[in-house]
Amino acid sequence: QTHKNATYGTMTEEERKQKAGALNKNCQVSKIVLKNNAVLKSIVSLHMQ
Repeated sequence: QTHKNATYGTMTEEERKQKAGALNKNCQVSKIVLKNNAVLKSIVSLHMQ
């Protein structure tokens, strides 16, 4: 609990929003990467047959 207060207590509302936005972007990027990996895997498996 104290750790949360230490990290978020000193942050302004703007910084908090920016941090949340950055986390959100990272999440979207990793989803796209996962999707691309799945597509690549299915292409590879087609070639294997």
